[in-house]
Amino acid sequence: MTRLDKIAATLDLLIDRILITLTVIAGVLCILLMLGISTEVVTRYFFKTPILGMLEASEMAMLYIAFLSAAWVLKQEGHVSMDLINSYLSPRALAILNTFLSMVGAAIALVLFGYGTKVTIGVFQEGTNMPGNMEINVGYQLLIIPVGSLLLFIQFLRRACGFWKKSKSGEA
Repeated sequence: MTRLDKIAATLDLLIDRILITLTVIAGVLCILLMLGISTEVVTRYFFKTPILGMLEASEMAMLYIAFLSAAWVLKQEGHVSMDLINSYLSPRALAILNTFLSMVGAAIALVLFGYGTKVTIGVFQEGTNMPGNMEINVGYQLLIIPVGSLLLFIQFLRRACGFWKKSKSGEA
């Protein structure tokens, strides 16, 4: 194993650990969201006192859950796919198609990262706050978009490389 291979393996391991950690955080957020909304329902109907800011917090949590876990779900091949076309392709053609589709996904994630970064920086600079009970800068809500998009971009590239190697090695 060359030095470059060791660096690549270490980087792969680091990315995998980051994806797992962020997915665990997303799971914890999901549990907290469930508990918060359940508590909100109980306090609103039985005590006539809703929890201020629960709506805004749940909106923010849902956005964070989606972007924190998207790259891990892609790594697990958990996103929706169409098997209709896949069943008619040879394993090599399928690997080439998946390489191409992964590169398209990477390009879209990169555009989302760039635009998300631009908008997030702009919102922080403007000091725009969310309307409602919580006066939080919208930038904190949008911050997860470039972070999650960057991880999704990296995972799409990793996926494309994996499928490309399969198409070349006859392993597909």
